[in-house]
Amino acid sequence: QLQSLVLAYQMQDLVCSKCRLMKQDNFSLQCTGCAGKYKTVMSADSLRVQIDVYADVAAMNRLPMLVDLAKWAQEHTRAPAAKVKH
Repeated sequence: QLQSLVLAYQMQDLVCSKCRLMKQDNFSLQCTGCAGKYKTVMSADSLRVQIDVYADVAAMNRLPMLVDLAKWAQEHTRAPAAKVKH
């Protein structure tokens, strides 16, 4: 289930934040209907929360393979670090 969750996040459609029109191609940077920005249906924060739940359940029930998978997913879905200007 955890692998399916991560795959579903990666394969999800993008929708316009203004008119909710689904992105139809791989080239347009803005919505063709209203020039709005595209966003994901499932947020990255939501995915991280669900991965954390899997990690907690795996640790509590001593499921080493699920612990490893959840740890890997946590490491690869972390929010990018903010850039510091010098």
